Amino acid sequence: MLKNFKPGDKVRWVDQPWSGIVQEISGARAHVLLSDGFTEWAPLCQLIPKNDLDISFEEAPNQEKNETRHIEVRPIRSEEIDLHIENLFVHWKSIPTPTILERQIQAFNEEFQACLRKKIDELIVIHGKGSGVLKRNIQEILSSRSNISIEEMNHGKYKQAAIKIFFHRHL
Repeated sequence: MLKNFKPGDKVRWVDQPWSGIVQEISGARAHVLLSDGFTEWAPLCQLIPKNDLDISFEEAPNQEKNETRHIEVRPIRSEEIDLHIENLFVHWKSIPTPTILERQIQAFNEEFQACLRKKIDELIVIHGKGSGVLKRNIQEILSSRSNISIEEMNHGKYKQAAIKIFFHRHL
């Protein structure tokens, strides 16, 4: 269920320590100005209104008045794989050109499956800029998957050469 956010709304990530103010909405994503001054695109399904977190605890009769209560937030478990062939194989120059893409796809599939087994939250896949063949192949593989969402990495060090895969798990 997508929430109806608008620019200026204060939001927090679900189960994450980040918060900020919605700057722009584009499709199912929001561009959020973080409290540290940086901006981040986030899927709307991962955001909640900030005031939804204002949890008040009623004091139990036998509790100490000065007892501190807090909610622990587990850190994001993130992995990254760089699919440039020279990062995957030491002797990459000996790999026949027609099989390079096959080896890159194989490395991606192995990393993706490992992330599922280890219950990783997100996987950054560096595919490079090139002609886009590797990126299209990865997107085709992911199109048949449920419980994931994909974000183009158009900012920071990746500059349109990577995608981020978010793994959604039911609690």
